[in-house]
Amino acid sequence: MNTSIQFLQSEIKKCASESHALMLRIITLKWGSLENAKRAGEIRASRVPETAPERRAERKKLRHPETGAERSALWADKREIKDRARHCLLAYAFLRGRPYASQEAKCKSAPSASWIASILTEALTTHNAGGIEAPTAETIKAWIEPKLEAGAAASVAA
Repeated sequence: MNTSIQFLQSEIKKCASESHALMLRIITLKWGSLENAKRAGEIRASRVPETAPERRAERKKLRHPETGAERSALWADKREIKDRARHCLLAYAFLRGRPYASQEAKCKSAPSASWIASILTEALTTHNAGGIEAPTAETIKAWIEPKLEAGAAASVAA
């Protein structure tokens, strides 16, 4: 069980580092360099109303709109990594016995129970020292359901 938890922790850290690296690439593509991005932030931070048109023009000179398609693809990759990180965090919480409602108190979209189950299956089959059986998607759905039912009841009452 300890090695399963360590596996999930490493997956979460890996998702975070991949997401950070993608964000740096996106910023670099948009502004040309990190220095230009910092300069654009400084220009935007100086909030003198009289100089707004000049500041906008100066920021526009720094921008690289020709990289839009490539940035769009990177954003799609980043969203995919974000979803994987979310499901890894939920799998980690499930494995540690935390209730779903304490993990995502304000989340409006339900996670994929089958995705969480597949992550747990991978963690428990390859990194399981305790011989714990991997939960099924139905078990994960049952773990998620009390929060979803409470949210539905709250929206009906309002």
